[in-house]
Amino acid sequence: MKRTDLRTAYGRLGIWPGDMGPQEADIIFTEAMKCRDGATFLEINPQGGRTTAILGTAAKNLGGKLYVASDPTKTNHEEQLWLGRAITLHGLRGITSILADTANPTIRAAMNGSGLDFVLLNGDFARTDFLPINVGTVVVQRKSSADVKRAEKMVDARPAISVWRITEEQPGPELTVIDGGKI
Repeated sequence: MKRTDLRTAYGRLGIWPGDMGPQEADIIFTEAMKCRDGATFLEINPQGGRTTAILGTAAKNLGGKLYVASDPTKTNHEEQLWLGRAITLHGLRGITSILADTANPTIRAAMNGSGLDFVLLNGDFARTDFLPINVGTVVVQRKSSADVKRAEKMVDARPAISVWRITEEQPGPELTVIDGGKI
């Protein structure tokens, strides 16, 4: 399978809406490409599709799967259109599944109980224990100053971006209320 490099994937974005710059794209892509072949990726709260395109390209390169949890009550119609266009432009249909709800049971059911290898959180999420993550899972946070519990910090440029590796088993799943919505 032919792999797409970061420069090509990022170049296709051109003046695409969003605020992810080349340094953040490099961190996300580099860390994602360290995952195993067939890895499972999750992005929560995408915006215009810039991060989705970069993470989806890494998933495609590794023969993996990208789940995008997009809460329609928090994502406007224009962002949804751009997200769809990014998936099409980068050839990510069949690799990317959009979840219309970030509720814990939805995420778990969509992944058939398999754990995540890589999680990209856009925005403030203080907890990750509602996700099916294992020791070794990489968690990337954009636009957040929160710490990830039971994790080793690998990159710290908060609040722009931080990268964590889970080092201890997470507690059992719980539903958490964030900004009045179910997670």
